[in-house]
Amino acid sequence: MKICFVSDLHLFSQRTLAEQWMPLLHERIRESSLVVLGGDLFDFKWSIHGSAEATAEAATRWLRALMSAHPAHSFVLLLGNHDDHPALRERLVLLSEEAPQLRVETYLFRVANTVFLHGDSANPRCTEEKLIRSRSRTAHHRPRGRAMNLLYGGAIRLRLHRAGASLIFPKRLVARRLLGYLGEVGQGPESGTDEVYFGHTHRALADYVYRGVRFHNCGAPMRGLKFQVLVAETDITSI
Repeated sequence: MKICFVSDLHLFSQRTLAEQWMPLLHERIRESSLVVLGGDLFDFKWSIHGSAEATAEAATRWLRALMSAHPAHSFVLLLGNHDDHPALRERLVLLSEEAPQLRVETYLFRVANTVFLHGDSANPRCTEEKLIRSRSRTAHHRPRGRAMNLLYGGAIRLRLHRAGASLIFPKRLVARRLLGYLGEVGQGPESGTDEVYFGHTHRALADYVYRGVRFHNCGAPMRGLKFQVLVAETDITSI
């Protein structure tokens, strides 16, 4: 089975270049049987829509359109630290009932030896309890105002986000932290995991091997950053 994985589109933020990558995303979906949306598809913190309710409504429309374009595919939506928001969760319950092809997971999804997760569990000394607690803060995300958006936009133009990602999330350290978290929740290498697909760090990664496990990351579609839509291959034919 081929599985399309994409994350960190940060739709509805001013900085995303995701629209440029939509043709590739649709192509990768057509090549696959299952689609895993790896969190932070939508950005409640930096949304241009002005409110959580409006952002959640726009997110629902986007998901509905994507699934309508690929009616034979199954979709798994993982939530991230920028879109695990109560306003979206409420709509996802209704959308899942309307569209049985959609499955919603909060932190992790596994197929055979491959684990998919958003990746905020790569934060320092992350445990399951700490992840739950940090995600609870997403519920209080309110769209930033014009001044903060201009400031953040300036940082993007100066590519400070690229330097920050490299300093905060070196790949070896990220891999070690992720394995620590996966081990805690019973999904580490000892359980058979040997492929990990994740997002969050905004650093594109493919086939990085650490302690026998391969790590892959889409990056993020923002100026100065690399981005890729990934396709995982597993030995099973269905889930």
